[in-house]
Amino acid sequence: MYRLKIAKKMILIFVDVSQEDNVEYLIVKGNKILKKGACSVSELEQIKLEEKVNYARISFYSELAYSDIVNLRLHNKKLLDVVVKRYINEQSIFVDDFVSKSKVLNLEGTQAKVAIFALPRRDLDFLKKIKKMFIVEYVIPTEGALLKYAQKINREAEVILWLHNNLLLEMDLQDGFIQNRRMSEHSGSLDDVLNFENRPFVSFNSDDPKDEAEKYAHLLGLIEADSSFDFTDKEYFHEVVSYELSKAVFALSVALFVFSSAYGLDRYLYLKRLDFELNNKLGILKNLQKEISGTTVSQNDVKIIGELSKYNDAAQSELDLGKFLTWITHIVPKGSVLSYVKVSKSTSNSENNPNQINANQTQTAVSSNLFSVKLALSMKGGYDYTKKLAVNFLSELSKRVKPQNSKFVYNKENGFGVFTTVFNVDGRSF
Repeated sequence: MYRLKIAKKMILIFVDVSQEDNVEYLIVKGNKILKKGACSVSELEQIKLEEKVNYARISFYSELAYSDIVNLRLHNKKLLDVVVKRYINEQSIFVDDFVSKSKVLNLEGTQAKVAIFALPRRDLDFLKKIKKMFIVEYVIPTEGALLKYAQKINREAEVILWLHNNLLLEMDLQDGFIQNRRMSEHSGSLDDVLNFENRPFVSFNSDDPKDEAEKYAHLLGLIEADSSFDFTDKEYFHEVVSYELSKAVFALSVALFVFSSAYGLDRYLYLKRLDFELNNKLGILKNLQKEISGTTVSQNDVKIIGELSKYNDAAQSELDLGKFLTWITHIVPKGSVLSYVKVSKSTSNSENNPNQINANQTQTAVSSNLFSVKLALSMKGGYDYTKKLAVNFLSELSKRVKPQNSKFVYNKENGFGVFTTVFNVDGRSF
């Protein structure tokens, strides 16, 4: 499922925005690396088919990215994005349109210490191609992925170094975030730059790695991605979540249908056994009728007749779940999913024939005939459309039963409606 922290198979992709047609990738399951390599973006489609992987997390590097920790006046956290964009515009950091992510590190009154990461919007254009192939879970700056992985090694680190393709990225940290970053050309080892006046640091050398973690730190940091600086747009996020939710509801409805069918089959076999015993008892009764002409019925025969009466009453009042479920699924509107059905013996008897003389006998008869049904209908779409489906279903339902406590709830954020209702059904009617 989308963004769930489970050991699922996924592809981790690194994109250098300046060379976006070529990518590096790792295919992982949990923390285990299954495959690694580099390829063109177009070749990712073939890798997806061969490896049967659907989910992707992306680490991207942009030379024009901006990161800093600044002090801003913030009266309401909900206005954080607005305040940050205004600050970036005032600093004239970008000429073109840009996107930014931010996180409040500390807030005292209206004074906020805020971590900022921003880049030109056009630097994310590469995402369009990858989204056509994979379900993209996270889009994280390479700096964020390196920071996440470095913190696993040393949470006290104040400096991170990353050497990749003869380019050296240096990041100074403050309060667990990148205060500033520097990029320069560099070849060889990192020994000649590891001088920070005893400041704790973490270094990764992709060009001459001592182990696999050094070579792929910019990708492995995506396994435990930090959503604070995720550049996945909200519309795409909600679209994917809604899609995954609809799949989960469908799977649940299928499971409930299978369970209900199995339960119905069990009840059907029970009734068949009951019918067999009933016919057997009727045969015994017919034989007795021939023998008791003018004689007194024995106590054993009276007992058999009593059992026969019980079996007959049970057979007449038992609800045929097979017929009932067939009727319910037949009236479910197209575009809806029957996501919940519960059938149980009804304990309500106050509204059925209250004028009977023997109250105990009346309650026993009523409770044996009536079954309580609770069901839920799930619908995906706009409010008016899902409400119409619910009304149509209620109309069809009311032709045979009297619904009680019906309720329609619509989730505007996910575009999802749920209709629930409760009603009693007479077992003798199915």
